[in-house]
Amino acid sequence: MAQEETPMINKKTIIILAAAVLVLAAATAAVFMWTPAEDKEEDNPSETIYIWQGNADDMQSIDVNLPDDSFTLVKGDEDKWSIKGLEGAAVKNYSISMLSSDLAAMTAKSIVEENAADLAKYGLAEPEYSISASFADGSKKTYYGGDKTAMGDGYYFRDADSDTVYTIYASKFESLFAKKSSYRDITLLKVDSNKIMSISIDRADVKISIKKMENPETVEGYTLASWEMTSPVAGTVDDSQLSTNVLEKLTSIGVTSVASDKGDFAAYGLDKPYATVTLSDEDGVTQTLKIGDLSGGDRYVSVDGEPTVYTVDADSLEFASVDAFKLVTKFVNIAYIDKLESITVSANGEVYTLSASGEGDDRKYMFNGVEADTDKFKKDLYQAVIGLICSDFCNDAKYGAPDVTVEYILNDGTHDKVELVNYDDRNYAVFKNGKCSMKILKKDVNSMLDALRNFK
Repeated sequence: MAQEETPMINKKTIIILAAAVLVLAAATAAVFMWTPAEDKEEDNPSETIYIWQGNADDMQSIDVNLPDDSFTLVKGDEDKWSIKGLEGAAVKNYSISMLSSDLAAMTAKSIVEENAADLAKYGLAEPEYSISASFADGSKKTYYGGDKTAMGDGYYFRDADSDTVYTIYASKFESLFAKKSSYRDITLLKVDSNKIMSISIDRADVKISIKKMENPETVEGYTLASWEMTSPVAGTVDDSQLSTNVLEKLTSIGVTSVASDKGDFAAYGLDKPYATVTLSDEDGVTQTLKIGDLSGGDRYVSVDGEPTVYTVDADSLEFASVDAFKLVTKFVNIAYIDKLESITVSANGEVYTLSASGEGDDRKYMFNGVEADTDKFKKDLYQAVIGLICSDFCNDAKYGAPDVTVEYILNDGTHDKVELVNYDDRNYAVFKNGKCSMKILKKDVNSMLDALRNFK
């Protein structure tokens, strides 16, 4: 049987196959590396297309004309910008400065047509959008904005001194032709809420004045109180209550809108405001807010020195309605047990003395001269006396013979005297070192006396 012959591949065939493989590899690489020319040009332009370049530092004003709004931005001293006709209104100076920089170095996305004969097809024959920059030398540069491009990612645009049509990115168009309201700074709080040094809330029923202490009350490095009240009474502020009811609320003031720029405050109840709030911070910034009438869920608010009336979410202004008594420390007196030397309570011809001596593990506690169990002393005696809580302010009490007297002596030399004088059937007036600002329920005082009387 004849053996089958194996086909042979000659040298020429091998060369042809190798060439084919190389061509296929090159084609595959080209497919993966190819990018449409127009996309590459947009994403990585070889050079910036400048429509015009000038000097932003010499710019004096900017006129903006929109289909439904027209306004002028004016640069004043120290490069501070304002809106013409609203010179007292707060503005976003940084935003306007950025606008002036864009106008002085105007760039385009692409050039569409030079010496365009038909500007109407781009919405540029009678454009609804224009913006002009005026300079110190009297010159003026004006630009027109036209229709949106077919792709929707830009707008047609031109320099008023040329018939060349460009496209600019949609984001740039929206920045150039932003409404007047976008340049308004409607942030009410100009003081730094983290650096507030004093707070005044003036209402028809009360004036609350609070300020940071020069020397906060501390024990072993722990701050017990850092604020004090000077009105309606003088006293230590409960830092926790102040933070929850006032300081934290200040950071959430929510402006809803601008109601008026005419300075017509009486129309909004701001000539006789519900509350006037004055704040100052450690940088020396002082700001006064006036809170006027209700309007639905909002209240009208004005800021001293501005013609603007804002509408503000009424809930964010709850701090202005705070109860002054809620903010103060309500203890009749505080004598920290580590500093305690003695407390003497006199009532109904009876005298009770709580005292302490020694330090650390050697510290001893005495009641009426007899050593007491440490835990029972702290829980049943000390807490009963120190736990006396005032029930309300008292500004009309007359001093008389006290029914109960409590004297506190601390080992740092502090000596306080509290006298409880009959105020009415339910209350004692609390006179601390001769001054009265609060009252306390008689039943609470009687409970304290019972604890002393029944201690064993």
